[in-house]
Amino acid sequence: MKAIGYVRVSTIGQVEGEGLGVQRDKIAGWCRYQQIELSEVHEDAGVSGASMDRPALQRGLAAVLELGDQGVFVVARLDRLGRNAIEVQVTLRDLLARGVRVVAIADGIDTSSGMGSSIVKLLVSILSSFAELEREVIRSRLLDGRKRARQERRVYAAEPHLGLRVHDDGETLVEATEELAAIHRASELRKFGHSYRSIARTLDSEGFRPRRASAWQAAVVRRMVLREPQPS
Repeated sequence: MKAIGYVRVSTIGQVEGEGLGVQRDKIAGWCRYQQIELSEVHEDAGVSGASMDRPALQRGLAAVLELGDQGVFVVARLDRLGRNAIEVQVTLRDLLARGVRVVAIADGIDTSSGMGSSIVKLLVSILSSFAELEREVIRSRLLDGRKRARQERRVYAAEPHLGLRVHDDGETLVEATEELAAIHRASELRKFGHSYRSIARTLDSEGFRPRRASAWQAAVVRRMVLREPQPS
């Protein structure tokens, strides 16, 4: 078996200090004790845990995944594997699916042991729950941000919802007259009992043009009538 190590520190001070060195020493010491060849150690120096730019981690994962069940991925702590619960859970799942042995020294995790494997499976389950919670929190924040931006007539995303357009200053939102007319007409037709599909055909025949597509779609008309924001 061959081991691939990964180390990361978030500040330049830790790079110049003992952060990287301590992690490297722990990984090397563990490999010596286990009599496993330490093939390479990848490091992201001065990279925040919240950063998406961690090329060394991606290189390390690619290297160990090539080894498959002959590979061991060694980190000082489990949180090195991702920015948050979602990423840690996904990374662990991918490694385990390829038969890679995962070791997090400080956390006492080693998937080669029965206890270690059980702990990781439980951990993946727990992280999955946390990941779902994080996704809901992120979704809620995005929706709150869009709502507040609409109220303040600010640009929140590259594509404002129907009825608004980006002003020439590139920062504020103003009313899109033609789209507002289409919204008013669609709402009027809906009040008379027309289906969304029927409304779409009517808008096409009356010369109203959708923002991008060549013809109106029932789903777009529904969002427009209900004043739901367009997906970004």
